[in-house]
Amino acid sequence: MDTRSMIGTVFDGRYLLISVVGRGGSSVVFNAYDRKAGCTVAIKIFDESLCAPEERVAFKKQFTLEVRALSSLSHPGIVEFKGANLKKDPMYFAMEYVDGLTLKEYALRKKALSQKEIVAFASQILSALDHIHKNGIVHCDIKPQNVIVLQNGRVKLIDFGISRISGRAPELPPDKAVGTVSYVSPEQAEGKLLDYRSDIYSLGILLYEITTGRLPFVHDDPGRVAEMHTSAPPRRPRSIAPDTSKGMEQIILKAIAKKPHMRFSSADEMKQYVEILKKNPRSVFRLQANSGISSGEIQHADAPYSSLIGVCAALVLTFAVAFPLIFGSVMKGTFGDTVSLSVPDLRGLPYERAIGSLDDRYYDVEIINVYGSNAEDGRVLAQFPRPNTTMEIDPFETQCTISLSISVPPATLKMIDIISLPPEEAAAVLRREGYSVTVKQKFSDTVTKGLCCETFPKAGSETAGGSEVILYVSMGPENNS
Repeated sequence: MDTRSMIGTVFDGRYLLISVVGRGGSSVVFNAYDRKAGCTVAIKIFDESLCAPEERVAFKKQFTLEVRALSSLSHPGIVEFKGANLKKDPMYFAMEYVDGLTLKEYALRKKALSQKEIVAFASQILSALDHIHKNGIVHCDIKPQNVIVLQNGRVKLIDFGISRISGRAPELPPDKAVGTVSYVSPEQAEGKLLDYRSDIYSLGILLYEITTGRLPFVHDDPGRVAEMHTSAPPRRPRSIAPDTSKGMEQIILKAIAKKPHMRFSSADEMKQYVEILKKNPRSVFRLQANSGISSGEIQHADAPYSSLIGVCAALVLTFAVAFPLIFGSVMKGTFGDTVSLSVPDLRGLPYERAIGSLDDRYYDVEIINVYGSNAEDGRVLAQFPRPNTTMEIDPFETQCTISLSISVPPATLKMIDIISLPPEEAAAVLRREGYSVTVKQKFSDTVTKGLCCETFPKAGSETAGGSEVILYVSMGPENNS
């Protein structure tokens, strides 16, 4: 299709094509004037010359699915569908022309977004996603480039080009059905069937990026980035952007959990937490896998003082006898004072029971796998700090980290990718997996000095749980030493 010669012509007897505003894997998007409606629109025209001959049928099916998906949606946060002609050659559809900056451009121009802005954007995107998901659609390509920021601060989701019906295989070939690798969920990177939680993961990566100014997983090789989504741990946002609130970090990390069941169960559930954070920016939550917010918790979270640390109403009811003591601790934390904790004795408990007994407003748990011990699998063998140790924390700024050594059966593991992490963080990640770690240095032309540049065994290779790993830290290029 000769797009240049089409500029200035009237398409399908109605649309005056003004300029090309975008190109995809199988289509071209024009800015156009709708002579019948008297307004500017965007026209997406299928261009089979952009597809390999053997892929044209699949791309036509996907284009039809995009039309069906977009035409079924009606939400202020989603680009508006105007009409389509799938019988014309080439087939096309018209949609609202959205005049604004992409969220990617907006964030780059502002350099640093306030939490107030981030929360406002997150709330709007989640509202749109909730509508999309309730219509049985997975967007599959949530990223800052597909979110348009309007002059009034509202945002709109665009580009349903690789969307699919939840739980169904994609129409496109596997290598064309994956979204932008920096934002894909682990299950999307592995070519698995997707549900709504895949979009939640991608939104979590988006929020991570606009909160910290960087992506959690970066590598020159896109294949390595995909592997990092499935196996590499992200740095905590607050370690990069210290002004990030604890509550925002909690929301982001839950959204980008590796396993879908560990994420928010729906966009609506995630939005409820975001709304609490909008009202009380210093909120700290109790977030666990498969635990939604009950209506009682939300009501309690909106109450004075206690809302700032997201105390669950059920917790207050369960311990009603101890209410003065609990409320006193909440009040203490609310005003920025420290809270005194006595570390419980978790030794010998099953792992899940030990984790469930800790209030994650105050405790952060670090797991260290111990392979091939004589103890029953899944039992806590040791802990640090020791039981009954008194810890003073400010719940708005820090948590008490408890390291639990857990007995696990002998296993062959896939070596995780920790390239470009700070050595202290990389070593901690490896030790949590049960490896013994030796740190060495070597020159590297590709990794910044002072960051991890290589491991032995290499990332992706099979290793015995509990074996030794050599962690190499970059000294920078050899000629610059």
